[in-house]
Order: sequence, then structure tokens, then C-alpha cells
Amino acid sequence: MVGKMTGAGDPDNRRNMRFGDQLSADEKRVLENFKKLGAIRRAHPALRYGSRRTLAADHDLYAFVRAHLNDRVAVVFNRAKSAAKMDTTVAPETEDVDYADALSGKQLEVKNGKLEFNLPAQTAALITKERD
Repeated sequence: MVGKMTGAGDPDNRRNMRFGDQLSADEKRVLENFKKLGAIRRAHPALRYGSRRTLAADHDLYAFVRAHLNDRVAVVFNRAKSAAKMDTTVAPETEDVDYADALSGKQLEVKNGKLEFNLPAQTAALITKERD
């Protein structure tokens, strides 16, 4: 069972914040995920300042690429209950080099301006250029 935050309507919505060992395992997992996302956002100015172009949008899959100066990040969300195949053109924002999903560490490659990979069910990917 997924943990829930305690509280309800006013005045029960003003409970004290809990930290450390007071957090459930689910809450700790969410906290670690947000820390990782924050670090990725700090490392990639495109996620803060970049232009955005939609790559794919349907009922279960949404993808876009952000670009700022020399930084590029493709962001993909799969909300389906099954894996999704991502097969899209990411040029001109990206070049044909090695990339990685900053969330999973999975290695990816852009060839001829196209990005192809499978994204597991109900996951996301933040695809960034491999550092030199």
C-alpha cells in the first residue's frame, strides 16, 4: 500500500513536518527521487531556461526537448501500464552522439537525428548528453 500524508481540511492541514526516521519507506523513496531530480535540474540549464519543443504527445506518452546554449535535455513520460517505444526525431536540437537517461543511467544513442528506445511502464526519462 502506498503511504499517505496525514491530515485533512483546516485546521488539520497544519501538522508538523516530519524528517529522518519519522518518514515511511515510501516517503524516503520519494524524497530520494526528488533529490535526484533537483541535482539533474541544477546540472542542466536547459531544464530551467531552455526553449521547449514537443516531440510526441498522445494519451500515455509525452516527450519534449529543451535547449539552452549548448545544453540539451529530452524529457519523456510514459504513464501507460505497459512499456512504450520512443521513436522520434530529436534534431536539430541534438547531435548524433552518446546520451544517457539521467534517472536510470541507461545508455542511449542518437543516430541520424533519431532517438529510439523503450521506456518501462509508468516511468520517465531525462535524456542528457554524455559528459566529455
